[in-house]
Amino acid sequence: MTTKTSEVSENMENRVAKFVSNIILFLISLVLGGYVLTIFWQWFAVSTFNDLPSLTIPQALGLFLIGRLVVTGFGTNERSNQEMTLTDPVTGRSIKAVIERKQKDFIQSALQAIFFPMVILVIGWIFHLFM
Repeated sequence: MTTKTSEVSENMENRVAKFVSNIILFLISLVLGGYVLTIFWQWFAVSTFNDLPSLTIPQALGLFLIGRLVVTGFGTNERSNQEMTLTDPVTGRSIKAVIERKQKDFIQSALQAIFFPMVILVIGWIFHLFM
């Protein structure tokens, strides 16, 4: 009985840690995406159409969220359904494989949240040089 309680407690701790890390990654992605959008707006929209005002950071964050909502929507995440089947004892998958997969997913999400906006900014900067 004690083992079952400790497993439930450990599972809850893992879920809380995953939730907190996802919130942090989302906020980092949001801020970087909003920053890149303000820069792109200034480089490409304001310089092309002189009457447009510059974007503030809150306006850029709002537009970035709208863009994310349009692209990704409110759909369910297919990976969460796959994780449920991976943790099922019937499948025969080891706990170690599940943990390794979750670590890979977190690293991939972190890289995507941090480096993707920076790569886009560098590509936009190169295009801006030719304007």
